Amino acid sequence: MKKSLFLLTIILWSCANVFAQEELPHHYSKYNLEIKTNANKSGTQEASEVVTEKGATWLRLYFEEVELGANGKLTITSLLDGATQTLTANTLKEWKNSTAYFNGDKVRVTLTSGAKSGAIRLKVNELEVGEKSSTKTQCGSSDDRRASSDRAIGRIMPIGCTGWIIRNGKLVTAGHCATSRAQLIEFQVPKSNSGGSVVHPGPEDQYPIGNFVTEYTGASTDWAVFTASANSQTGKTPIQAQGKSYNVVQSNPGSTIRITGYGVDTGRDNQTQQTHSGPLSSSTNTFVRYRTDTEGGNSGSPIIDEASGNAVGVHGYGGCSRSGGSNYGVRATVSNFWRAMGLSGGGGCSDGDQVNVTFRNSTNCSLSFYRNGSSQFTISAGQSRQVSTTVGTNWQARNSGQNVDSFTINCNSTTYTASGNCGGSGDICAGVAPWRSGVSYSAGDRVTYRGYLYEKRSGRGWNRIGRCGSRALTESVTEGVVETEAFENQKFTVAPNPVAGGEIEIFLPPTVDASYEIIDLLGKTIQKGSAENTINVSGLKRGVYMIKISSEGKNQIQRIIKK
Repeated sequence: MKKSLFLLTIILWSCANVFAQEELPHHYSKYNLEIKTNANKSGTQEASEVVTEKGATWLRLYFEEVELGANGKLTITSLLDGATQTLTANTLKEWKNSTAYFNGDKVRVTLTSGAKSGAIRLKVNELEVGEKSSTKTQCGSSDDRRASSDRAIGRIMPIGCTGWIIRNGKLVTAGHCATSRAQLIEFQVPKSNSGGSVVHPGPEDQYPIGNFVTEYTGASTDWAVFTASANSQTGKTPIQAQGKSYNVVQSNPGSTIRITGYGVDTGRDNQTQQTHSGPLSSSTNTFVRYRTDTEGGNSGSPIIDEASGNAVGVHGYGGCSRSGGSNYGVRATVSNFWRAMGLSGGGGCSDGDQVNVTFRNSTNCSLSFYRNGSSQFTISAGQSRQVSTTVGTNWQARNSGQNVDSFTINCNSTTYTASGNCGGSGDICAGVAPWRSGVSYSAGDRVTYRGYLYEKRSGRGWNRIGRCGSRALTESVTEGVVETEAFENQKFTVAPNPVAGGEIEIFLPPTVDASYEIIDLLGKTIQKGSAENTINVSGLKRGVYMIKISSEGKNQIQRIIKK
């Protein structure tokens, strides 16, 4: 009997560990470096040292004996990509005497003392050192996850779980991720290195994690709710900076479930944000089960009802196979989970809760938007604007003091569109702003350009709606760009340039349909694609490149710098 019980214990332990979340490959290394400035009577003093750990894919520093004084500051700079974090005595406490994650194996640590201040000092006593990633296997016969860029979903480090923002600004992950190694949450995560070792975003997209609320003892209680401090560089909280959050509901999920998170993978996709949707298998008051691809690292991902876009729970476990089974997580109907999120009712939010919404002006004139009768801002015809407001507030869209449309903010909608005709001359271009280089336009946005009204498509390109001065939309098209102006007469812009992050954007007027190539100084094409899309350049090494834009057999070339 004892032998049978022993064997059963081993089997259960082994099964549990199939699903256990592993930390990202790393180790800790003792370090002994003191940095200090001299006392000064005028001006400022600086002291700087380079911290090196050969072979590291990334570094995080830990300090002791910190004495920054009232005006001193600490600056850490990656020597690989130039990413920088500046900390004061107060913000260093929030970071628990540690830094953000920095890519590469070398960082410069600089102490700067204020004028007429005493000496400031600290010791670097430990390094967290990133290692090259190992390859994991995918549950099922194929991995159908695809790259995504959901701003509300972040990567928790160094444990490598997923976390996400809810409407009231709190964050959610799986209970088994709420350990001492869940220290930071990162957003806008770039692609990993070719060998699979992770690459970190800049310090401006990393947030120290505060307190966890969880009752984790097993699968049925595998949820955690937590907070994150404001960013040391921007002063913004995750919901303020990302401008997106999830509405959590207790209603029954639909037939299709989406999981988005930072699961392990091979090569540059490893622990980067990917998404997949699959059929719902079953739903109880405790669990949601689904045939949606996940991997280790997806633990903590939102379980998203594809039809509504609402979150219905938190993902925690794998269980699918080639022939059956399902992955699953805890549903938001678990009462203590719901209470920990601080949500009331069953809809995921209630009157007074803060939400981020988008107002879109689809009329032919500029509109002034009023909240509860008080003027807030103006949106040009065909344009949109994202704002932070509260559930239950009333908004009106007005032209010359006359109501054109009105809305009441609720839990189920994130976009509110003012439509209709404002009267007047009937000119379809009336109130529509001209196209401007350097502006990133979204689907549905309208601009005027060279005497015509254009509307941005959901995919590539623009639809030409009609000629300015006309009273009706007589020239509406659904595909193709109607008229392409001579390419050599139009100039493109690239932003940002130099680029230190993972993306650049190509800005071209509506009439141009073009492609791009990035070419190194030896003339080799590094990557190419559509010039209409945001271009991921995280894989480029530091240096100077040429970007060539081609249309109708003609080319334009500009220089770009990767920092």
